[in-house]
Amino acid sequence: MLTHLYKIFINDCRGNMNLLNEKIALESQWTKLYKQNGSYTTAMIPLTIKIRELTKQIIVQDQEEAHKRFHNQTK
Repeated sequence: MLTHLYKIFINDCRGNMNLLNEKIALESQWTKLYKQNGSYTTAMIPLTIKIRELTKQIIVQDQEEAHKRFHNQTK
């Protein structure tokens, strides 16, 4: 049972790490644009939206994983 939980945890962490790496890359682009322009521009709007979406996805996956762990512990 513990091995099964560990595999679920590792797979979910990998998924979150991919999302996190993508978010970090976009944040780096956002920062670069901000430094180049000296302020927030309309060119940064798609990056801002995508960063928000990735943040939400990471949070939802974390919540789902916590839910799975909780329910697997109570069995």
